[in-house]
Amino acid sequence: MPWPRDAVRAKALHTLGVLIYRHADYTAGDWAAARARLAESLALHRRSGDAAGAAAVLQDLGRVCAERGEWAA
Repeated sequence: MPWPRDAVRAKALHTLGVLIYRHADYTAGDWAAARARLAESLALHRRSGDAAGAAAVLQDLGRVCAERGEWAA
């Protein structure tokens, strides 16, 4: 059974990743930091079996990768 702290951490990291990449759209933000937070959130969602959470993170991770031109990621 997943730890409740992992679920909270996964959501917090997802939110942080989104805030970082949205800030990066308007400034010279840190795309690598956004991607790292989203990747960590994805790992936590997958580990806990939260398919809906993982899908939401993958959507935002895809946006970050597309913005960076990382089509193979």
